[in-house]
Amino acid sequence: MNKPRPVNHDKAAAALVLLINQHIDKPCPTREHIMTVTGLQRRAVWPFIEDMQSRGVIEIEQRGTPPNVWRRMRVFGREWTDWTERKAAACDAGA
Repeated sequence: MNKPRPVNHDKAAAALVLLINQHIDKPCPTREHIMTVTGLQRRAVWPFIEDMQSRGVIEIEQRGTPPNVWRRMRVFGREWTDWTERKAAACDAGA
């Protein structure tokens, strides 16, 4: 059984901030994309993002109810990403 590499949380945080800034006016990064740039495991992505939000580094806005949740993010004080892009939109982002 392979053990995952330890993640440097400072580097992951910097990578996430950069990724969000690169997605201004583009669809919000997906969990898979966040995993790729930060090195986080799948189950660690949302707790990590929520921690960043609780520390005031990033902001997240959500609409809808699971599983049809639309999200957008921004680095505190910066511009928003666009809403999550869906292959088949199941709900209206304006709901």
